[in-house]
Amino acid sequence: MSAGTAPSSSSSGRSGSQSNPRSIDGSGYIYTLLQDERNGVCYYLEQNSQNEERAMWEKAAEKMGYALTDIIKIKKMAQDKSVSPAEQLLRVWSDLNHTNTELFMVLYSLKLFEAMECLKNRVDVSYHRLIPKKVLKETKPNDTISTEKILNGPEMSRTSNESEFNSTSMETSSKITVDRNEIKEVANQIPKILYNELSEATNKWSKENILGRGGFGTVFKGRWKYTDVAIKKIEYKSGDMKKNAKVQMQQSLNELRYLNSCRHDNILPLYGYSVDGPEPCLVYQFMAGGSVERRLHAKTTPEPLTFIERMKIALGTARGLQYLHTYRGKKEPLIHGDIKPANILLDSSCVPRIGDFGLVREGSDELMEVSSVYGTRPYLPVEFLANRIFSTKIDTFSYGVVIFELFTALKAHDKTRGANVTLLSKYIWFKSRNNEPMAPLIDKSMDPATVSVPLYDALMKIGLACTNENNGERPEMVAVLNTLEELMDKYQ
Repeated sequence: MSAGTAPSSSSSGRSGSQSNPRSIDGSGYIYTLLQDERNGVCYYLEQNSQNEERAMWEKAAEKMGYALTDIIKIKKMAQDKSVSPAEQLLRVWSDLNHTNTELFMVLYSLKLFEAMECLKNRVDVSYHRLIPKKVLKETKPNDTISTEKILNGPEMSRTSNESEFNSTSMETSSKITVDRNEIKEVANQIPKILYNELSEATNKWSKENILGRGGFGTVFKGRWKYTDVAIKKIEYKSGDMKKNAKVQMQQSLNELRYLNSCRHDNILPLYGYSVDGPEPCLVYQFMAGGSVERRLHAKTTPEPLTFIERMKIALGTARGLQYLHTYRGKKEPLIHGDIKPANILLDSSCVPRIGDFGLVREGSDELMEVSSVYGTRPYLPVEFLANRIFSTKIDTFSYGVVIFELFTALKAHDKTRGANVTLLSKYIWFKSRNNEPMAPLIDKSMDPATVSVPLYDALMKIGLACTNENNGERPEMVAVLNTLEELMDKYQ
């Protein structure tokens, strides 16, 4: 069966009718959908087929490659978790890293045009022609399908435990707007930079100065005050400008709020901000070494990272994370939420600095339940993806995946590894459970004479401890850092 067997665990069935912004991953995976978008799709999937008693979600499951036995399992899992079968189907398919475009085409094959409209802003504009113009006209821009409407649909009844989660997170109600005045209020202790100065620093935003592009803007290299800087110019390019502006401005506020307060050698310094021009801008220290992701995976890259440089990156990243988790005290950790090689930047000496604080949340010394999932799926643990359990152990898990990627140069997600081990964390655990040696996985770009195999094996064991599926078995980052420093002392 191409779709795979229904997994034994999935997301919590609790949900609310809020429309909270979450990180929009450029990969377009189904898990990036906002709650209203999921609700809309599920509502139409719960309807019965014309002249049939079968629900559309069952037909969709068949299109996804599921057999009848799998459909029965999905229905049973939905009942156990008090969610709609359509929602459970999306969760199961999402666990296999399917994309919004794939879901869009499944809906198209079923002629569920109204459901396709719910995903319109999640697929390339070239796909919009598949939605009949009549549907586009009849669908109001602000129409949403509430969670209650789905829960009261076929085969479902609302239960008492479906109240909205409470969370001290960055999420905001859709009624709340984030504007430039709020940025100014948050940034009152941060240097304000004139937009014209940044324009001059980048040679009027020259294309030659572009370091990278993201869903909400472009990062430029600039020369400001005789200092090399990286300037994030916030822009909105997709169809739903208002929604994206709200998400990005909220993330920008987080960057200002937390980067300004987190002063550490392994956390990216924020130099200032600008809001007096056509686009808001954030100004950071320029990191000449680029991202760890680029150094590991780019087709054209400087010399490969040496074993010692990778150790330096592992140590520095651990130091930065333990600082985030502890500098305000054990009861008020800051949780990064999106640790991955792309967000670990290197200076010219390969000293790492953690960047992209847009998804940072305030945690507590106890496990919390939050109302939405965000971040980058291959680096996130199952308790967060499935049950929205939020703690510092999310960062620990992500760090473990980074360790694997750093010393093997294998990608965090790779379909060629096989259906059950596409995720690097699962692949390494599969090798470990089968008592297979880890040495063959060492990145071959490193000079073998510089690699300490015993130290490498010890590092992989740290990665395994960090990616344990049981979050209670995962170490805190302070313990990880202590172990790393002991290893360095032992093998130097």
